[in-house]
Amino acid sequence: LGADNLLCGRTLALLGESGQIEKQITRELYADYKRWRVQLITALAHANDLPPGALITPAQKLLDRILFVAFAQQRGLLPADTLKSVHKGDGWMILPLYDHYKALFRAIDTGLPSRQIPPYNGGLFAPDAVLDKLIVPNAACDIFMEFGKYDFGGEVSVNVLGHIFEQSITDLEQLKALADTGAFTLEAVSQQAEQARATSSVSGARKAHGIVYTPEFITTFILDQTLVKTIVSRRDSCMKSYQIESVSEGEVAWRKATAEEKKYAKTLLQPERVVELLFWRDWLTELTSIKVCDPACGSGAFLVAAFDVLLAEYTLVNDQITAITGSMEVFNADKEILNCNLFGVDLNAESIEITKLSLWLKTAKHGKPLESLEANLRVGNSLVSSADGGLEFDAAAFDWSAAFPDIVARGGFDVIVGNPPYVRQERISALKPYLEKRYACYDGAVDLYAYFFELGIRLLRHVDAQGNKGGRIGYVSSGTFFKTGSGAKLRAYLLAHAQMEAVVDFGDLQVFEGVTTYPVIITLRRSGAPDAAQAIQFLSLKDELPAKLLETFKDTAGLMPQGQLGLASWRLEDSRVADLRLKLQSGHKTLKNVYGTPYRGLLTGLNEAFVLDGATKDRLMLEDGRSASLLKPFLRGENLKKWRVEAHNEHLLLIKNGSTRLGFEAQHGQTLHQAAGSESVEALAWQWFSAQQPAVARWLKNFEPQARKRSDQGEFWWELRACAYYDKFDLPKIWYPDLSQGSKFSFDALGYCAGNTVYFIADAPMWTTALLNSKLIWFYLSGICDAMRGGEWRLRLFTENMERIPLPEATEAQSNQLSARAQTAQTAAEQRRDEIARFGHAALRDLVSGGLCNLTAAKGAKLPATWQTEVPEFGEFTAELKKRFKRELSLQERNDWDAFVVQARAKVAALTQTITQAEREIDACVYQLFDLSVDEIRLIEKRPA
Repeated sequence: LGADNLLCGRTLALLGESGQIEKQITRELYADYKRWRVQLITALAHANDLPPGALITPAQKLLDRILFVAFAQQRGLLPADTLKSVHKGDGWMILPLYDHYKALFRAIDTGLPSRQIPPYNGGLFAPDAVLDKLIVPNAACDIFMEFGKYDFGGEVSVNVLGHIFEQSITDLEQLKALADTGAFTLEAVSQQAEQARATSSVSGARKAHGIVYTPEFITTFILDQTLVKTIVSRRDSCMKSYQIESVSEGEVAWRKATAEEKKYAKTLLQPERVVELLFWRDWLTELTSIKVCDPACGSGAFLVAAFDVLLAEYTLVNDQITAITGSMEVFNADKEILNCNLFGVDLNAESIEITKLSLWLKTAKHGKPLESLEANLRVGNSLVSSADGGLEFDAAAFDWSAAFPDIVARGGFDVIVGNPPYVRQERISALKPYLEKRYACYDGAVDLYAYFFELGIRLLRHVDAQGNKGGRIGYVSSGTFFKTGSGAKLRAYLLAHAQMEAVVDFGDLQVFEGVTTYPVIITLRRSGAPDAAQAIQFLSLKDELPAKLLETFKDTAGLMPQGQLGLASWRLEDSRVADLRLKLQSGHKTLKNVYGTPYRGLLTGLNEAFVLDGATKDRLMLEDGRSASLLKPFLRGENLKKWRVEAHNEHLLLIKNGSTRLGFEAQHGQTLHQAAGSESVEALAWQWFSAQQPAVARWLKNFEPQARKRSDQGEFWWELRACAYYDKFDLPKIWYPDLSQGSKFSFDALGYCAGNTVYFIADAPMWTTALLNSKLIWFYLSGICDAMRGGEWRLRLFTENMERIPLPEATEAQSNQLSARAQTAQTAAEQRRDEIARFGHAALRDLVSGGLCNLTAAKGAKLPATWQTEVPEFGEFTAELKKRFKRELSLQERNDWDAFVVQARAKVAALTQTITQAEREIDACVYQLFDLSVDEIRLIEKRPA
């Protein structure tokens, strides 16, 4: 994306529309930036006879200086082509190239009027003994010219640079580690980077400090919901003393001017607006008092975004005052914002320097020195106070009162924003004793981000100057605390001290590159007495990120009262939905009341020994017919579907705990211990078992070492663990998996056994299967079960939630109707399954043994997974045949298979229609059982089933 190789206009527009242009520029610039850094370090090492590790920091500072120059020369802060002029020596003394650059650095620091370079100082270009002594060969200086190829005046925004600066934190640490190995080359660095990407999404300092650069659409949203709202409310409060009480919404009727004010008005360009002028000047003073802080500012994304919001407001004020007075007000908006409005703290010193540079690049103007940011941007651990013993736990402990005394004295900040560090609790063990003493939300298993919520609330003003509610927080953070036990104290703390205003749940959508966080945006206000009835705006995203998050939120956000959250796990849903769920569970018996606690499938501890495929089962039975007494058809969670099971012809060796001992005693009339005497009880037991089940014993002997190591075993290593409900597997039952994508309940009267990812309700009638497979019950479960990765429709069906399912009283006629519809649906589902399987078997059999395909290509091939649930259209069928088996059908073959496919698809379609109709009738009957209104039914019908 160099100046001589820009994207064409149309491509640029398309990329901009899709949100990809910034990512592409970032990737390309950083690839160059990273390569140049390694080349510079290598060149410096050779020229100065120093190890690469000693030159990483100086090289980085040199590149930062050159980056600023490249940025400044294209933004009018320095003469155009400054880099080229210095590099060529135009008007400079004939010296080694690096001496030219050192002269440039001094000029930028102190100013050089003869070269039209004003003093910018600010620290970046201050004298540096290390840099000044370096020998930088001309070839290395050639690298500096490469920066001039990029369009820092347009394409390369401060936001793009923020991504690059953030990545530098990790890269510098990796370079230092590589330098220590003595293998510092461009190839080695590239290889290291590839390995880092393959093994860890976030590493080094970024991982230790939880540094993740926040996308612009996130900062925009949070600033709108916090700083913008604060500005609007404070402006409106300020305006009250200057306007008439009753005015139309969106209009301002200014009060009449006093006699004194009228005298002053004579000096104005628009004297009739004197009262309005007084308001704008009063508001300007108030605006400078709004304090915004990011307590973990990272690369400065939020502070840069906050600057833009504040600058827009200052500009509005200035424009209004200028229009009324006829002259520009003498105030420097940039200076006011940097000195009065913005504050930040970060544990990582490099992050603070990056934030400073970002804000300098944002505010640099020709001829104006850069603002010193030392007072407002501080290095330290925000969470640990040096004023209460924190230094014992962290040398970087931070004293908020000492750093910002005026703000703390007046009650705190008005707005706290940020992206709290993503650091796992295992990495903060050293801080836990301190956190436990100082934070009400402490839990040993909660991650670091949680403490920033409590810290943020503490730092906020409780009541603002006009007596309004306290300051606002806006964080993008992990949302795992909504449901986890470790997040319970944080949930309680927030409900007690904050008024929730807006929540965006991104679900499984990942908004941060290189890190998995399950993020949410939360905005809230500090409040001593939160109103449980006040509505929270919420948006739950499932499928994709909206192109414009803020607009989508304003158009589609739902409402729910804060009191609906409660102390248990939080769920974001419309209050009508929550009320309906309460209605469903009121006045009815529960599944536990009627059928007891659901049972779990068996845990073998060694499935490869105890779960047999069809071929092994057949072989054991052929070797010894008695093997059949121990073999039971077996199901896994993946075999369970709605209305049916799709077994994989697996069988369980059901050798019950204690069965060897009981069998021996029944046969011999004495215990194993009595019979064994001084010999081994186990040896005697195995001898007896082998005689009763020789084929099974020979099979299990292959797994003896692994079987002995199981914790899940019976009295002997060949037995399964104890189970108090073996007999329940023989009863009619309703199966369901522990993790379910939609309803997957099915009735079983065949006596299957199952693994530990399967649960069942014993001795339950067919009509209960109908109830469980209804839309209403899935709607109910979706509100009480945890949603897993993959969306709201994928639920973890924990027993404590299944037990709560409401079971309404049904008349005999109603239960008979439900039973009949369930039987219809299950029979049709099983026939549909068999028809699809018949098609698949026929296709494989005839295609291979019938000679319709290349045998070599067909060997080991499998039919597409989609053909296990549907019969494909003929076009798809022939395409897959060509792709998988390298064979095209002849005309006769096409006719035969076309007819076969059409017939199979017709049968499957008819059975599908039968199932759909039965389910409609089941849903209607269940709605009637729960006495639902049309509106309540509509709420259920529009949710995923």
